[in-house]
Amino acid sequence: MYKGIISMHNEKAMKRYFNDKALPVIIIILAICCVATIVSVPIISWGIHIYTCFTAGLWGFLIAGALFFPIGIIHGFGIMLGIW
Repeated sequence: MYKGIISMHNEKAMKRYFNDKALPVIIIILAICCVATIVSVPIISWGIHIYTCFTAGLWGFLIAGALFFPIGIIHGFGIMLGIW
């Protein structure tokens, strides 16, 4: 009997490797990775902004990004992507 894209062999293999005990662990690991990324990227971006402005001598932009951190985060993220 045809069951769609997943054949009987693939169903058995998936049940063997992704059993009921492993799935919550995988979800927890993915959640931790997502939270770590959401927290670390703005901090790293702001640090890159501070470092770049300090080494380039952009004092006004350094102070603006240090006091009003969203400017620094966006600028640092742009530096990471190679936009600025």
